[in-house]
Amino acid sequence: MSQRAVVPRQPGDPMSGQVRRAAVLGSPVAHSLSPVLHRAAYAELGLTDWSYDRFDVDETGLPGFIESLGPQWAGLSLTMPLKRAVIPLLDGISATARSVEAVNTVVFTEDGERLGDNTDIPGMVAALHEHGVEQVDSATILGGGATASSALAALAGICTGEVVAYVRGARRAEQMREWGERLGVDVRTADWADAARGLRAPLVVSTTPAGVTDALAPQVPQVPGTLFDVLYDPWPTALAARWSALGGPVVSGLDLLVHQAVLQVERMTGRVRAPLDAMRRAGRTTLGLGATRPKAVLVGPMGVGKSTVGQLLAERLGVGYRDTDDDIVREQGRTIAEIFVDEGEPGFRAIEKRAVRRAVAGHDGVLALGGGAILDADTRAALAGLRVVHLSMGVEEAVRRVGLNAARPLLSVNAPARWQELMEARRHLYAEVARVVVATDGRSPEEVTQAVLDALEWPKDALE
Repeated sequence: MSQRAVVPRQPGDPMSGQVRRAAVLGSPVAHSLSPVLHRAAYAELGLTDWSYDRFDVDETGLPGFIESLGPQWAGLSLTMPLKRAVIPLLDGISATARSVEAVNTVVFTEDGERLGDNTDIPGMVAALHEHGVEQVDSATILGGGATASSALAALAGICTGEVVAYVRGARRAEQMREWGERLGVDVRTADWADAARGLRAPLVVSTTPAGVTDALAPQVPQVPGTLFDVLYDPWPTALAARWSALGGPVVSGLDLLVHQAVLQVERMTGRVRAPLDAMRRAGRTTLGLGATRPKAVLVGPMGVGKSTVGQLLAERLGVGYRDTDDDIVREQGRTIAEIFVDEGEPGFRAIEKRAVRRAVAGHDGVLALGGGAILDADTRAALAGLRVVHLSMGVEEAVRRVGLNAARPLLSVNAPARWQELMEARRHLYAEVARVVVATDGRSPEEVTQAVLDALEWPKDALE
């Protein structure tokens, strides 16, 4: 197979009526944002006769799928596990794709050739450049999987000194050193147990799956460099949230995804410049990462009065009120207690996590969360930087207010003791996310509301 530059197709006439097709392939592929991004580009470019779909295809089915494609096909985006499996099926691949033995883009030329390219690497570089990272004298890579090799290739033109890769196991360490030698990058490997040391580098690239770096978040240095976290859903990760809270620049996986998709659109359609901003907006909207943010978020134990105080606070601020428990009941068509019975607590927490993410991203008023919402690390990360108020109360007050009866799913046995147990387990989590704590014992809802306003030191013009 020859090494070939992937020349963009000649741009088609959007009024010609000729349907052009493209798609993303992988297994699984249902989660892919590529259709959202490419369709947004087509709409912005006026390519009304272009379509972009997704197909679940594994290595076994890939040859037959590609052979079945007709002349209307312009290109394919490839995700795992197809980035290497596709190479023998192509007529040529670019030098970039050859350098990491991975193809994420296939362009079908006018004369029927199939040419492979890799837009992940230039997408990473473009995302870093967009955030002002042109050159660093050292860098850290967290992880040693396939994405780490792309990160190494991207760093080849950015890092002038040593790259330290923190990995698990001798095999991955050896692979990273081999990739470094192949790409001309000075790579040193270190054990994952020492990964916190790598956070002091001027550039840290995290290529790990969700949750792997959560334990590193408390160890972020007080003056961090730039973090490039390749994850984008859920966002932010615990590491990214802590990094941002300390004032460090953060590049997200969505930045990478959008920039590599821009290059794919340009190669497949022949357009000189794909609409970056329109594609980014579409991605952020789909992920619930809009510009709106709640004015205040109330957290605290069941029965503390979040709903009552939240509505009063919203009235004082002249904004809307939203309760994620209400969202869940409305969406599921079941009470919280019924969901606990049907799904168990893990099932309910998964539903709650999605509800909180949507509400945090899409509500600009006062938001109240269920008592256990803060148990999820991603939820806590999403609350970073918001005005979070912990409404607190003692067990005696809880008994007086709600009786701690069995109607509450987690208080069905020995309610007072169970309530105390839950509070002891959650107290430090409330403290982690809250900007202020307001005690509600012996206070009326109106008094608590005023105490919240005072504690947050709200500007007077916000109350007019």
